[in-house]
Amino acid sequence: MFGLSQPYSGHFFYADYLEYDMNTKKYKTPVRIRIKGQSEIGVSTGVKETVKVNENGRWVIKNAFKVNVVEINKYKPKDKVKFLNEDIMYVVLKVGDNVNNPNAMVNLMFPKIDNRDKVLYLGED
Repeated sequence: MFGLSQPYSGHFFYADYLEYDMNTKKYKTPVRIRIKGQSEIGVSTGVKETVKVNENGRWVIKNAFKVNVVEINKYKPKDKVKFLNEDIMYVVLKVGDNVNNPNAMVNLMFPKIDNRDKVLYLGED
């Protein structure tokens, strides 16, 4: 519709999302989420890229890749994501908002509503 990506249509990967609790320093019970690959204008950008991350007071370069998440949760760094078809546990390095979907305009008009899908930068644990 008008050149905008529609995050609620198409094929998804299913994954388990583990939220990190800062108070208890443990991970909560996994929640099933739907993940869509990051794409722009028909070109797949699901390629790993280099991201600079602050770990223990020093900057470290890690490999990461971007994915769109359809479910609305309070994603934050240190959370973990495990795809159902892989044995690798990925950690969330960075969280961003996807401004290419139709819900981004609604959020500009009503700033207290946060219904944008998120972009997660995932790296290997």
